[in-house]
Amino acid sequence: MVEAIESIVLDGVLGRRLASCPYLKRKPLSRDSSKAFPSCWNQCLVTFSHCDFHGVRVKFSGYGIDCLRVIWVCPNIRDVSFLKGEIHGC
Repeated sequence: MVEAIESIVLDGVLGRRLASCPYLKRKPLSRDSSKAFPSCWNQCLVTFSHCDFHGVRVKFSGYGIDCLRVIWVCPNIRDVSFLKGEIHGC
């Protein structure tokens, strides 16, 4: 867990965009899966193992009106530069 960014405050719209992990690959479990009943396996492209976080790399808590505070970062993510330059106070 990245302790240094726990107090960063982000805009709510930007936070929703940053939460999605770009290192997630959804793989079908079988050929029988359909669009109505998808059977997929979430694979982390960083560790090439199952993603226990369902493709979320950052979680937030509410902080004021339309602002969020980073409270958690996926432990597989080592580079948090995607958060730099997007920070502002509320």
